[in-house]
Amino acid sequence: MITNYFSKLSPTRRRIVIVSVLLTVLAQIVLVYIGLSYARNMNQIVQQKRETNVSNQFFKNTLTQLGEINNLLQLLQTPDFSDFFKGYMSIRDDKTVSLSKSDLLNKLNELHLSTKMVRRIYFIGSDINQVSLIKDTDKAGFTELRHLRMDMLEDNNIGQLFLRDNNQLVEYSSKELENPGKRKQLDGNNESKAELKAFIDSLKDKLIITNGNINGVLVIIELNRDFFRTGLPEVYSAAYQFSIVNKKNEVIWASDPAQQKLISSPFSQNCPDCTQSEKELNPYPYRIIYTQTSDFVLFSKRSIFSKFILLSCISAFATFLISFFYTKKILYPFLMLSSRMKLQSRANELDLKYISDEWSKKGLHSLSLRNKLIVLFSLSVIIPTISNGLLYSQAFNQAVQSQMNVAVTEMGDFMNVSIQNRMNFMDQLINQLSVSRQLQEYLTRREDYDAMRLDAVRNIAPPIAISMFPGLNEVDYFILFDSSGQSIYSSVFSNNLDIFKIDTDYLKDSSDPYWISGYKDVFGHTTPAIIKRIDFLHYGSAAHNYLLLVPRDSLFSEINPVGSAVQIEDTQGKKIYSSNSSASEQLDYPMMWSGGIPGTNWKLKLEYSNEDIVLKNRQYYYSFFYIIVLVLILSIIISLIITLILLKPIELLKRTMTSVGEGELSQAMSYSGNNEIGDIIRSYNHMIQQLNGMISENMKIMEENVNNKVREQELLSLKTEAELRMLQAQINPHFLYNTLEAINMRSMRDGNNEISLIVGALAEMFRYSVSNGMGKVPLELELGHVQNYISIQKLRFGDQFRFELEVSDHLSHVAVAKFILQPIVENCLKHGLAGFEEGGLIRIRAVEDGELMLIEISDNGIGMDKNAVMHVNEEIQRSLEDQMNGSGKNQGGIGLSNVYHRLQLFYKGQASMKVYSSPMKGTTVSVSFPLAYE
Repeated sequence: MITNYFSKLSPTRRRIVIVSVLLTVLAQIVLVYIGLSYARNMNQIVQQKRETNVSNQFFKNTLTQLGEINNLLQLLQTPDFSDFFKGYMSIRDDKTVSLSKSDLLNKLNELHLSTKMVRRIYFIGSDINQVSLIKDTDKAGFTELRHLRMDMLEDNNIGQLFLRDNNQLVEYSSKELENPGKRKQLDGNNESKAELKAFIDSLKDKLIITNGNINGVLVIIELNRDFFRTGLPEVYSAAYQFSIVNKKNEVIWASDPAQQKLISSPFSQNCPDCTQSEKELNPYPYRIIYTQTSDFVLFSKRSIFSKFILLSCISAFATFLISFFYTKKILYPFLMLSSRMKLQSRANELDLKYISDEWSKKGLHSLSLRNKLIVLFSLSVIIPTISNGLLYSQAFNQAVQSQMNVAVTEMGDFMNVSIQNRMNFMDQLINQLSVSRQLQEYLTRREDYDAMRLDAVRNIAPPIAISMFPGLNEVDYFILFDSSGQSIYSSVFSNNLDIFKIDTDYLKDSSDPYWISGYKDVFGHTTPAIIKRIDFLHYGSAAHNYLLLVPRDSLFSEINPVGSAVQIEDTQGKKIYSSNSSASEQLDYPMMWSGGIPGTNWKLKLEYSNEDIVLKNRQYYYSFFYIIVLVLILSIIISLIITLILLKPIELLKRTMTSVGEGELSQAMSYSGNNEIGDIIRSYNHMIQQLNGMISENMKIMEENVNNKVREQELLSLKTEAELRMLQAQINPHFLYNTLEAINMRSMRDGNNEISLIVGALAEMFRYSVSNGMGKVPLELELGHVQNYISIQKLRFGDQFRFELEVSDHLSHVAVAKFILQPIVENCLKHGLAGFEEGGLIRIRAVEDGELMLIEISDNGIGMDKNAVMHVNEEIQRSLEDQMNGSGKNQGGIGLSNVYHRLQLFYKGQASMKVYSSPMKGTTVSVSFPLAYE
């Protein structure tokens, strides 16, 4: 009688469908894991790209803004602006003062300072003989300070603040301005007190820069509170935060007002999950702190996970439907057989009818049941894996492409701001240059200067010494043209002015600076240029000339993102600027972006390399292909195993029926399953009963009892033997544990602490040796094993040596191979400290080395000479090669060569071991392998 066990494993329709769905789910889990890993990698790559480009663009914009404000401060200290405040007003007539003041005001207005950059400028004279004025950028005139002078500020110790912090962006608090030191009492002059108080109040908590009164006139520039905000687009990701910090570690500006405070470290304690980086703004004494908030996510892994789950559910449902209908077909022969056998058994006739097998040899039914199940299980894995893999890839590509478009658009927005800032810088420079006194004098007296130059004897050059003008380091050269387009002066090749040409169409009737494209410079290169009309009085008559500046290529090339090609065009499609012409051809899989530059009629075109994303995609496709192959192989293997289990009842039925066909009419099967196989078996058993009814009932019972007893005894014998073996396998280690524990407790009871200690350590070492196989364990367990060994050796050697551990707590959970430290420590005791009676030292030190774990086992023993060390290292390597070739002999037991061999096996050739030693200076064994946590 066959046991009922196999009734639980028979290939019923429900069980086949369940196995098919489970295989599909298993394959989907693997795909989802790969997909989420890919999503995480894509997040990191795109995030790093955005972070690098955004921080670099803001860094360059900030440098441009600092250069612009620094040039303005230098300009305001030139005689063109400072001489008016150095003169003695008390000895000047009112008309002269008024004309000089009006000329100064015109010059300041001609600078066209933006309120986004500068709010106010203070000019403060030295004493009562000089004048002090305020110029607000949003007002046309001056505001006069009647009493405030530098001597008053110095008497009140305020001037020292400005001198200390000259040429630096600072923000003074009320405490710093109101309590700078012991002040001198003003002689009861209420107006002076009120003016000083108003001056102090106007500077409180303002971002300013001063010249410290170095040239005799105190110049204070009050910047717009959001001055650095012009280095950012109008709209940018809230995940970015920027701060400007001075050398005092004070935040002088922050894109997030909540960060406008003193910081003690580059990492904000208010945002522990943020990532920050900083960069020095050389040559200025500031640095940028770039913060990326923790909620910066390029695309939601939760949404992708939800899509994956939905696709997996759809795949599982599709597998369910296919397997449901497929099993109906593959089990059809069994249903037919069951039906015929039922009819035969109900007939109660000895006339057995022949069952035709024609219906079982057509189409799908021509395959064996095993092959049908293999096909079903394989297809239930392969088809969903391929289809969903393709769908996952498409979803990933769309998500990554979308986020890369966002990143490139963001880069374009930041570049637009960078270009605007560079253009504003040049606008400001040409405005400053146009109000230069020397340039104005040259324009007014040009004929006189030209006549002097034509004098062959004197050969006098025009007296325009502005080559060191602030900001001209960004200009290749500049030219003066008269109203007819004739060049009258150039900062280069001034003796050959005929080579400088300009189309009169470029000369507009506008006093504001404007840019032109398609200009041919003196070297024949096409370049953008900036022009400003300069109005002046020539012998009492109004006249105008044009000043043209040719910027350096670095004006735009310095803001090019790495791995990109940039082109700027005007409305007619003329090239204004283009990066290296071959850069675009060298880009792999570029992404395109174009847009207008705000405030101009120019258009920016950007090509950005997408090569690393494409390579990552390609890696994903390769991984997907390998997974398909692996899943196919595994599905076939799993299908074979599953079908072997599921088909056991049918195989038994087949063998039983074969035996019956050979005359063994006593064969019968006991089966309790209510399914297709159960119907066949029950029908079969009924037929057997009918056949056996013709045979003597007594003979049948006797034979059946004998057979049952024999089988029962065999099964009982096998069961007893298996149980004894199982108990024996359990008793041996437990017997040794219990024996050692008994010795330990008896030693503790008798006060033999040393015996108790050594027995406890020995028990722990044995337990460690037989537990967890030979795989990896946390470092703390391996170190515990070494300490147990040391405890035993301490009782043996006494105070001959000390043992030290230098291992950080966070490394205690690093996974290491078992038994790699104790053999090395044993070598230290055997060889390194041989002959020591005291003073020996064994130290184990573990540290992180990048992505590796480095463990050093050292002693202060007798050491080895250079030849011995070389021999030991060569023996370790040679033993590994011999063992890999199958020709080595295990001469070292569990020594260094064995440890090295197991390290190479565990870490697949990524581990290393090296011995270092010097005579009488000890020996160090260095082991390194990839860092991985449990």
